[in-house]
Amino acid sequence: MYTKDFESHKNDSIWLKRAVSRLYLKDCSSADFYEMIVKQYDTVSPSADTKVFIATMLFAKGKDEEAFRYLEEAYKLETRPYKKSNLAIRIGVIYKQKNRYVTARNYLLDALKLNPSNGKPHLVIAQMYSDSAKDTNCGKDNFHQRAVYWLAAEEAKKASRIDPTLQKYVRQSQDNYLAMAPGKDKIFLSGLGGETIQIKCWINRSIVVPKP
Repeated sequence: MYTKDFESHKNDSIWLKRAVSRLYLKDCSSADFYEMIVKQYDTVSPSADTKVFIATMLFAKGKDEEAFRYLEEAYKLETRPYKKSNLAIRIGVIYKQKNRYVTARNYLLDALKLNPSNGKPHLVIAQMYSDSAKDTNCGKDNFHQRAVYWLAAEEAKKASRIDPTLQKYVRQSQDNYLAMAPGKDKIFLSGLGGETIQIKCWINRSIVVPKP
């Protein structure tokens, strides 16, 4: 029925919105026609929410590159600082899940600029640092690679400084990260206590080695 009437209503935002809603409720969201009609609705009545919805649908179909384009368009469309901050976190988490850490961090840092009282972006960035600790591109040896955990703990701590409600979660995260960082004996043997070392790879940050 909707396929037959599509051509005559393809510029009618109300008809398109109703069609999208009904097809979704009828479990037709995996059909190619559903993708087409949602995209057409977004063309006629574009919004950040619609573009994120389309991106989610495209990710589910394995169309990642097209999905990323819709996410970027959604971010450009949103102008309200609070909503834009939340959207930046949402997009950042998606990029993180796709292992695109540099872009993920950029969105999360934007989220902090838009809403400096939300500590969650710091926790997501900390988790990305932690996930990269075993990456041989991040450090020349095991000590330098595990030093990433100090950086993760430091990043997580920033979250509780600006959002006290996260204090319990931050403490748990810090404890986990520090437990995986080099111990006092390793620091002593390295001779790097108190020194600043560079974390390479995508992280490109420095960290001060604790004194043993």
